[in-house]
Amino acid sequence: MSHRIALCFLVWSIPFAAFSQELVPAGSINAALGGPKQVIVAQDDPVIQSIAQVVQKQFFTKAELIDDKEPLDKRFAGVDVIVYGTPEHAWLRTLKLPFSFDKGAVVLEGQRFEGKRLRVICAIRNPDDPKRRAVLYTAAKAEDVPEINAVFHGPTEWVVADGTRILAAGSFVGPALAVKQLVADLEELAAKIKNVHPAAIDGLPGGVEAALKRARDELSAPMRRDRFWLTLSRVMHTLHDAHSAVEPVRTGELLDMPFLWTSEGMIVNANTGALQKGDRLVRIGTKTEPQLLELLRGVLPAENAHWVRHRAESFLRDVGFLRTLGIVDEAPVKITIERNGKELELTASLAGAAAAGSRPPWVRFEIDESNDLGIFIVDQCLNNDLYKDSLRKFFEAVRQMKISRIAVDVRRNSGGNSTVINEFLRYVDVDSYHVPGSVIRWSEEARARQTGLAKLASGVMRYDPRKVPNTRVEKPFRGQVFVLTSKATFSSGNWFAVFVQDNKIGKVLGEPTGNAPSSYGDTLNFTLPHSGLSYSLSFKRWLRPDPKRDPADCVTPDQVLALTRRDTIEGTDPILLHVRKAR
Repeated sequence: MSHRIALCFLVWSIPFAAFSQELVPAGSINAALGGPKQVIVAQDDPVIQSIAQVVQKQFFTKAELIDDKEPLDKRFAGVDVIVYGTPEHAWLRTLKLPFSFDKGAVVLEGQRFEGKRLRVICAIRNPDDPKRRAVLYTAAKAEDVPEINAVFHGPTEWVVADGTRILAAGSFVGPALAVKQLVADLEELAAKIKNVHPAAIDGLPGGVEAALKRARDELSAPMRRDRFWLTLSRVMHTLHDAHSAVEPVRTGELLDMPFLWTSEGMIVNANTGALQKGDRLVRIGTKTEPQLLELLRGVLPAENAHWVRHRAESFLRDVGFLRTLGIVDEAPVKITIERNGKELELTASLAGAAAAGSRPPWVRFEIDESNDLGIFIVDQCLNNDLYKDSLRKFFEAVRQMKISRIAVDVRRNSGGNSTVINEFLRYVDVDSYHVPGSVIRWSEEARARQTGLAKLASGVMRYDPRKVPNTRVEKPFRGQVFVLTSKATFSSGNWFAVFVQDNKIGKVLGEPTGNAPSSYGDTLNFTLPHSGLSYSLSFKRWLRPDPKRDPADCVTPDQVLALTRRDTIEGTDPILLHVRKAR
């Protein structure tokens, strides 16, 4: 998702020696939250205690909740710690943190960020157990801790925000790693792939073995973790699994260069600095668009080029990522754009904070009565009470207004819990439908992350696609169904299109998706002990409901409707315009 950029905060560089690196890098926030056992430690403040209780009830029901009045020394061996507090938090005061709050500013990774409601979310090593992690939800003031979870976080190692406005997000660069450390991390990655991934049920695939051999040959001298990421990512790339990936090192130095990678190229989608909406990026540094795509396809695990282009929209704006790939050294960055048929040489400088503004709810709907259309928008797959309530209200409105056509918009949906689709289909008038087949590898690592009967599973379980009855609501929808897709439609978001297309329930409109219909999925998150690089591995292989439609590397819409350069300039949505008028 791209945002209009506003230069509205100041950043100064300061010496790296001012920071402590003892507890970082510790991997991504997502990986740190993925362990089997957590403890929440909330500051002894009524406001902070209140938010910690809400988080416990919603997300960590089995986690123990304690406050920092209790003796905390050496309590946290064997657990991941989730901390809510300010610099006055008793446990945090005992640690040498990699950031500090300083007179209306946050100092982190050589940068100073100013703001009125400063917050930092980051992952660190658990000082009581180096194999475990801690996630810190901190603010300069106690009144700014509530709603801190509304700040988008997870894929990176740290986030600095002013209220809900993200000032920067990135990775801790860390010192160079010794050869012994590099080799140990590589071998741990190899062992996890062999133990966990469905492609390695009968041993490591030949392509992975060859990539590991090349990687071992590269590890002959100390290496920084950003360069080490390249080595590891080339290994993961050989699994041909977009879900299994090593998180890249990003510095959070974001270029003021917002763009969408369309079929017509990399198109600037906001007026900012010297750039205008509709400008086409011809080169970043010396790399042309085809060269950039080829470079990215060699290091970003993906099942098609659509997903690579989607990921590139954020990655190619991060100076640290560009530096890792050898594209640029630092900002400002020389770029070449094409405007009105002429090429111009410009520079892209660092951006400021994303402009403030509320984000729409992740699940919402609208009724276009004049065009006989209901649009149900799902930006992530969470089968919770909010989703179920929104679904019920949507179909109630559709029935009351006698709407005969509905569209499910999953163009910004990169996945989650696939049962959202089963819940949706309860409201559609179909007696039954085919569900995917699967190969599930119940390794020791997979069982450790499960609850209930899954914790007792073992070995490899295989299931063919099969027909299941639909537990319909009393008055199901009997009209036309559309699913709207884009290159960002991925994982469980992709399943919406797969289920509807393979079961002939409706039509898919839009752009090809970022995920293959038959693919690996359901991931486990890990962090390497020395480099602190986080990675995910699939432990399931999915087979689409209608295997006769394979091979396919994406869901190809029944009608392809591509976003054009002209649409970007004019701010029009060709897919919505089409579905509003379609009959």
